[in-house]
Amino acid sequence: DADVTLFEGGHTTSDPRLKATIELHGVELADLVGEGVQGKAHATIALGTEDGKPLPLSRLQVRGQAQVPDLRFGRTHYRDATVKFSLGPEAVVIDELVLPVHRSVSPFHAPQVTMPVGEIVARGSVGLQDDPELDLDVKARGVPLRLVARLLKVDVPVRGRIDEGTQLSVRGSLRRPSVAGTVQLQGLSAEGIALGSGQLEVTSEDLPA
Repeated sequence: DADVTLFEGGHTTSDPRLKATIELHGVELADLVGEGVQGKAHATIALGTEDGKPLPLSRLQVRGQAQVPDLRFGRTHYRDATVKFSLGPEAVVIDELVLPVHRSVSPFHAPQVTMPVGEIVARGSVGLQDDPELDLDVKARGVPLRLVARLLKVDVPVRGRIDEGTQLSVRGSLRRPSVAGTVQLQGLSAEGIALGSGQLEVTSEDLPA
């Protein structure tokens, strides 16, 4: 669906006006962002104003939303991940990225049958440079620590979950990120011993070698 205005006042214009809606299905994420992220996205991209009117190409606004039924990243997978975004001249603005966290109802008998237990929600922006700048605010609830351990490729002897009240800011760049914020921990246990709940104040920075 597209609407292009090439003439104004009876003459061709040097800045055509455009409105369009583009539907994309089965987009391989690995082809876009590398092998670290796998899944097939279904996306709707809109060109023009928020209320559906054409805009000159020089001031074109690009907005979109996408859904990934099975997203795999960092040895973990998320079902029905969604993102709403807009494209600026220097960054992708993420209005909302939602990564639902599921667990298997019966890991041994029906590992493919899952139920939602939490989610990770991010808002902010990711730059378009070779080493993209990060400006993200992240909230999380109901995230098992074992999922974090798989993501970081480490062995975490403590069991439990990251829960409501967790807020992190992610800055820096993709290659040199820095993370700061608060992590709320619930249902902690180690070697079968209940440890209760806790709170972590997180500050991390990738320092130059």
